[in-house]
Amino acid sequence: MLKNQIGMKKELIGQILASRYSIDAKAIQNALARQKVEKRRLCSLLLRDGAAPEGVFASALGRQHGVPAIVLSKSRFPLENLASIPADVASRDLVLPFLAEGGKLLVAVADPHRKSLFSELEFVSGKQVIVYVAVETVLLAAIDEAYRAYSVSKDGVFTGKAAPRTAGRDAVLEIVAEEMALPESGPVASEFVIVSTADDIVNIVAGKGVAGGAAGAAPRILAVDDEPEILELLRRALETEGYEVHTASRGGEALEKLQAVKPDLVVLDAMLPEVHGFDICMKIKASELYRHIPVLMISAVYTGWRFQEDIKASYGADDFLEKPFRLTDLARRAKALLARKHGQPEASTHDLPLTVRDCYNNGVRLVKEGKLDEAAAEFLRGLSIDPFAYRLRYGLALVYQQQGQLYQSMGEYEKTVELKPGFFPALKNLAAIYQQKGFRNKAVEMWERAMNAAPDEHTRQAIKEHVIKLL
Repeated sequence: MLKNQIGMKKELIGQILASRYSIDAKAIQNALARQKVEKRRLCSLLLRDGAAPEGVFASALGRQHGVPAIVLSKSRFPLENLASIPADVASRDLVLPFLAEGGKLLVAVADPHRKSLFSELEFVSGKQVIVYVAVETVLLAAIDEAYRAYSVSKDGVFTGKAAPRTAGRDAVLEIVAEEMALPESGPVASEFVIVSTADDIVNIVAGKGVAGGAAGAAPRILAVDDEPEILELLRRALETEGYEVHTASRGGEALEKLQAVKPDLVVLDAMLPEVHGFDICMKIKASELYRHIPVLMISAVYTGWRFQEDIKASYGADDFLEKPFRLTDLARRAKALLARKHGQPEASTHDLPLTVRDCYNNGVRLVKEGKLDEAAAEFLRGLSIDPFAYRLRYGLALVYQQQGQLYQSMGEYEKTVELKPGFFPALKNLAAIYQQKGFRNKAVEMWERAMNAAPDEHTRQAIKEHVIKLL
């Protein structure tokens, strides 16, 4: 069977607005006709026309892009968070930092797919960048207002100005996602109106509560397959059963979605680009954070009951389904695994002796103190809790490199860029080690990847000159 590795096209935002949020088709057509002249995105035009409140458009954008969305007109946060990104960068790249807490930097953007920008922000800030999509015109106004206030007083607070209420739906958006309930920053608490999934509005209107939160919410399923036709088939079949379905077409994307979505079930193809499905399954089952999530493996290559038993025994898969399969069989297996999962207590970070962040911070401190063996132990302890934490992998690789264990370091850097393909520091160090150990072709490949992920033009040009010398 031939594999098609081209990703599926995103659903058009106009289609999402009409089909899921009942926005008038004539209003959408009218706004589309004005787009070229006014040079604004569709949601911005419809918001100005009063077709729906901001939260509806934010939710629709979240669904289109597969990321959470933020309703800026109803959010507030201390201006000190703006220190993470200069005003000129924020205005030029349309990115607003609304929370810099611990090792995370949360940003609102109009385009959530600018990976090079986010990699650069991570490199400069030293924090993991978490992206939330926002309506473009609201974001523009918020950036202007927030940085103007910041220039006057860095101790102030950004307070979004809510648009006039629209009967019914606007009240639905008074949501603060549970995962955003973070400690106060100084005397002022940050408050965000987050649409944590694209179906929050639909679910709440129907009385179902926020997805993944209140009792009775639809179970979340992460479906992973690199064949677009099969992925779409999985999505439609599972959504028909009432599940909230998130999709991924590559191994690396699946790892990112696993952490972001925290699904109740993973339907996982065995053969994937970037990271093998079996490896993903094994990592899930080795993790204290994720091992409670059932995994339904699917494959057209590995067939027969012996393969099924071996896969369950060797990789920890909870069930196995051969391609081609009946949709009724898929639904039955999913229902059985979800029922089994909900009958068991879930792993909780509150029950763990150390959180992942504690392990990371302790490891960094020990590295600075020169206690490399102890630092490695902390990073390894964190990875036993969350094997998908790329910064822990990076820290462990640095320790091995400082200890002269270059092959072990090489392996951990490889795992780091597997989890975070555009992470410049790991790419740069990995290229240098390959070159040092005489793997010339591999070094060139990694230097080229590092060049594409470089944080600035000066660095990019320096790497380019180095690659030319190697060639």
